[in-house]
Amino acid sequence: NCLDGLGRREEAIACYDKALELNPRLVSAWLRKGSALCFLHRYQEAVGCFDNALEIDPQNLHAWSDMAVCFDALGRYEEALRCYDKALEQDPQNVAVWNNRGTTLHSLGRDEEAVTSYDKALEFDAADARAWSNKGASLNRLGRYEDAVSCLEKALEIDAGYAGAWNNKGSSLFGLGRYEEAVGCYDRVIQLDPHDLAAWYNKGNCLFKLGRHEDAIGCYDKGLEQNPGSAAAWYNKGVSLDGLRRYEEAVASYDHALELNPRLAGAWRNKGFAQYNLGRYEEAVDCQDHALELDPRHVAAWYNKGNALFWLGRYAAANDAYDRVLELDPKHAGALNNKGNTLDNLGRHEEAMALFERALELDSGSAAAWNNKGL
Repeated sequence: NCLDGLGRREEAIACYDKALELNPRLVSAWLRKGSALCFLHRYQEAVGCFDNALEIDPQNLHAWSDMAVCFDALGRYEEALRCYDKALEQDPQNVAVWNNRGTTLHSLGRDEEAVTSYDKALEFDAADARAWSNKGASLNRLGRYEDAVSCLEKALEIDAGYAGAWNNKGSSLFGLGRYEEAVGCYDRVIQLDPHDLAAWYNKGNCLFKLGRHEDAIGCYDKGLEQNPGSAAAWYNKGVSLDGLRRYEEAVASYDHALELNPRLAGAWRNKGFAQYNLGRYEEAVDCQDHALELDPRHVAAWYNKGNALFWLGRYAAANDAYDRVLELDPKHAGALNNKGNTLDNLGRHEEAMALFERALELDSGSAAAWNNKGL
C-alpha cells in the first residue's frame, strides 16, 4: 500500500502478488491489486482481480464499484451498469455510485434514466458539484437547455473552478443560441486549462455561428496543435474557411478530415462545394458522389451535384439530381429554380416556366427565379 501511495504501482503489484501467494483469500490484496492495475489502464486484468475478490466476498461494495469503473473504461457499459446496481444493493445511499451509474447511462444514450440517477445522488448530497454538472450534460443531450443551465449554475456555485461544468454550461448556451455567453464559458475553461481541447473546439463553433470566421479558425488551430487527429476540428476549420471564401485552404482542411475519417459525408459534400466554387466541376461531382454513397438521402449533396453537372453542360443528369432533391424536399426553392433553368437549356420552356412560378411561390424574393422567368 505504501508503494501504491508513492505511485510505484508495478512494485506495489509485485507485493500484492506475494501476499496472495501466501494467502489467496486475502480480499484486500485482490482489491488493491485491481486498483493499481486500473491506474495503469490494465482494465481487463483489474476486472479479474475484482472477480476474485467477489468469489471470496460477494457483497463487497468496493469490488462491485471498482469493477464497474473498469467496465466503463472498456466501453462495456451494460456490464458496468449491472455492477453499479450490485454496489447499490450494498449501499443504496452511495453518492459516487449513483453518479457513476448516471454517467454510464449517459454513455448508453439513456439520459432520462441518467437524470434519475443524478437526482438520487443529489438527494443524498445536494452539494455534489459533479452530480449537478453531469445532470446538466444529460439535460443538454435531451434538449432541455434551460433546465441544464440551472443545474450547471448550481454546480458552479459549489465549485467556481469546475472546468467540466463551465464546458457543459457553454454547450447549454450554444443550444439556446446564446453564443456570446457560451464563448464566455469556454474562455473560463481555457483560463483553468489552456489544453482543454473541447473548450477550444466548442469556442470555435460559437465564433463560427457569430460569423467570426477568423477567430473560429484560430480556435480550431489551437485545438489541432494539441490533437491533429481530430477530424471534427479539421472539418469545422474547413467550414470557416468556406465562410471566408478561402476555398483552396478549405479543400485542404476537408482532406485532413477525410484522411482521418473517410466516412464523413459532410466533409465530402463541403469539399465538393469548395471545388465547385473553384470551378472544378468534375471534382465537385466526384465529391458529392462520395457523400451520396455514404448518405443517399443527403439533400445538399444531390443539390450541389446538380449544380456542378449543370455547369458541365450535362443537363439531363443535372435534372435527375434536382429530381432527387425534390423527392426528398418538395419545397426546395433552389432546386425548383435550378431544375427550371436546366429544362430551359433543354428547350422545355413551358415546364421551366411552371418551375420558376413554384420557386417564386416559395420565395418571392428570389432574384435568380425572377431573372430566369424573365429569360
